[in-house]
Amino acid sequence: MEEYKPFKFSRLVMDGSVMDYLLEFEYHLKGYANLIEFELREKFPAPSENESFVEQVNYIHMIQEMVDEFVQFQLDKLYDDFMRYLDYWNENYYRNGVIDGSQIAMGCFEE
Repeated sequence: MEEYKPFKFSRLVMDGSVMDYLLEFEYHLKGYANLIEFELREKFPAPSENESFVEQVNYIHMIQEMVDEFVQFQLDKLYDDFMRYLDYWNENYYRNGVIDGSQIAMGCFEE
């Protein structure tokens, strides 16, 4: 995330508003998924009412699968960004804090 969206990344680091970002992304993704579904329905016209019920159900299922693939791809990208953020957080705060604490403890045993 740091390399793709440095401003957003720095804001998350400063504010600590990761949950706000995830909620905002969820709303954005739902709206975008609805837009994708609308465009797919325009691109692939629905079967007429004269067609069999099975064909109509298959059409609905096909559109939903395409939308689900898109959403899953976006969620995978979000997961990767979030894991990079957690790695950054772990590297800069937790790990350095543990190392600092161990150095302080080792200093207590030195004469």
